[in-house]
Amino acid sequence: MIGYHVFYQKTEEINFVEISSQFASILFWKKYFGPIRLYCNSKFLKTISFYKLDTLYDEINIDVLDNIPYNKKTLEKYWSVAKIYAANDISKKEPTYCILDTDLWITNKINWDISNDFVGFHFETFNLDDKNNPYLEPSYFINDYVPNEWDVLPINCAFMYINNKQLIFDWFEYMNNVILLNKKSLINKKRKKDAHTLFIEQRVITYLCKKLNLKYTSLINNKYHSGSGLTLNNISVWEPELDFTLEPHKFIKHIWGLKRFYSVLNKKILTEIYDDIHNEFGFLEMEFEQLYKERLKIYYIEY
Repeated sequence: MIGYHVFYQKTEEINFVEISSQFASILFWKKYFGPIRLYCNSKFLKTISFYKLDTLYDEINIDVLDNIPYNKKTLEKYWSVAKIYAANDISKKEPTYCILDTDLWITNKINWDISNDFVGFHFETFNLDDKNNPYLEPSYFINDYVPNEWDVLPINCAFMYINNKQLIFDWFEYMNNVILLNKKSLINKKRKKDAHTLFIEQRVITYLCKKLNLKYTSLINNKYHSGSGLTLNNISVWEPELDFTLEPHKFIKHIWGLKRFYSVLNKKILTEIYDDIHNEFGFLEMEFEQLYKERLKIYYIEY
């Protein structure tokens, strides 16, 4: 199964934890699933080339993301545009493939039903009355909102198995239409950061699956309660609770929700990443001089 990473770098620097998780993601995908390719912009290619991670990919495409026709402000508002642009281009060439986030790695072979048209990572629930809920009614973004057409749960797209070209082509078109409409809605500033991108990515994809009458599901059957307030002291935001002694959960590692705790968990996350790598590949990072030096530097500082 061909895997793809997609990353559009906007900032000048990338946290070393994310560089390390990308290293793990590449290694484990290649061992257990097959080739892995990268869609990114030139800035990100320069970043990972510093660590020589570019040498691990089977193919790299910078043309698509370097030529996205939207300005910086739009890409900050809809930061999942890059993933959908990449998927649209991939689907012109590949009938079936996976896209996984660079901060997600799978440490053993897992299976999913490949007869599905689409498999996302996990479904998400939300409560419109919750002030922390990042999902809003589609009427904030579109003019032709019909409630019963949207009675599907959003799905997290950190992992995607894609087996239907028309779904992706329609997703790409729908995304562009939403951005061009640029509906002026009064959105609470607290929700504003992610509301637009979550709509075009995680809400629209399941809406289209329903509209096209496609077969779709999630990689894990746990639902994440969006807006429940993930903190270091409260991680009970899943239904049912995650059990990391069971498959496939014990093999799937994803940093995403922990990024806000880097200042506290930096060394802990790095330790888990490199423990996984060492157990499977030995001290492979020693072959990547800058990666190895930076890891040691962080460890010495922490100690």
